[in-house]
Amino acid sequence: MKRILLLTCLTAGCGGGAENRAAPLHSAVVLTASSDALSGAISLIDLDTLEPVPQIEDASGDAVGRVWLGKYYVVNRVGNEGDNIRVHDPQNNYALVREFSVGSKTEATNAQDICCVSANKCYVPRFSAPDLLVVDPEADEPLVGTVDLADLADDGLPNPNACHVAGDKLLVSLANVDDSDPFLTALEPGSVAVIDTTTDEVTTVYDTTVHNPFTGFVPETESTALVGEVGSWGALDGGFDRIDLDTGEPQGMAVTEKALGGDVGRLAICSTGEAYAIVQTCDVDFNCSTPLVRLDLGTGEVGKTIFDPGEYALTWIAADDRGRLWVADRRSEGQSGVWVYDCDGTRITEEPIDVGLPPAFEGVIQFL
Repeated sequence: MKRILLLTCLTAGCGGGAENRAAPLHSAVVLTASSDALSGAISLIDLDTLEPVPQIEDASGDAVGRVWLGKYYVVNRVGNEGDNIRVHDPQNNYALVREFSVGSKTEATNAQDICCVSANKCYVPRFSAPDLLVVDPEADEPLVGTVDLADLADDGLPNPNACHVAGDKLLVSLANVDDSDPFLTALEPGSVAVIDTTTDEVTTVYDTTVHNPFTGFVPETESTALVGEVGSWGALDGGFDRIDLDTGEPQGMAVTEKALGGDVGRLAICSTGEAYAIVQTCDVDFNCSTPLVRLDLGTGEVGKTIFDPGEYALTWIAADDRGRLWVADRRSEGQSGVWVYDCDGTRITEEPIDVGLPPAFEGVIQFL
């Protein structure tokens, strides 16, 4: 089932009109998408008052949001408006500064993420391309180079899907899936490529503990991050892999899918050390849910369930620097929104904060 959910999330559309309103100084930035994923928007939630400012700017229906160096980047994935990046200025009411292509003229390359080491140098992993783009978002011609990854997979397409900046290194997770399979079945192994950002050369490649890294890098400590690896879809063979940020080498599972009781979803770690994860569970009839559970990253044990919507609804969680956990709930329009919890698991909001359209799928909540 998770393969089907992933494919659904990789179909994009175009954004509709949006009403501009004043942007609060300190905000949670929330990407939203319509129920059919054919349109989307950027919405805000004031970090001080928790008041929303829905649909301040348009976005596509299948986008990834990232904050880098004071700018908000929207990576539009495959589809009508896919394979491009939009740069928004939070200091100017999130106005669109520029848009540039990161795709191919002949086929979708499916941009997935963006990582910036400076205002003039960012990297873009593309799931269906054999190289990593190097771009300058402020240049007239943004494309300035590539990093060849073709040799890192037997089929020449290692499927880069997430990146993370660690000092002068860029870590890139490589899903390594069977691209001829419509369900994107994982091949073994997945891997983490380590790239020197001063030379743009691949210096090391490590196999991940389990194949198919999926969730991106979530910093755990100054020297470690966690990556969710699904293994085989629907089987309890994955988990959250601990990555050494000094080397890029996987260190083994911090929490396994056997302990989770389902497939790995998104992960958030509070500054106080509490960790939470979304688990994807489905029965034999493909009735799925996404419970939110508490984790002990020291012992690998899974604690109590904080929230279970009873359906496939929770898409993203994020922790702010004020000891709060933010949960994106994508139930039907009118019931969807963003829940806010204390990091001890106590719910702060009585109902989800309405951000207009339902929260989207990837990179949903960022903080500025």
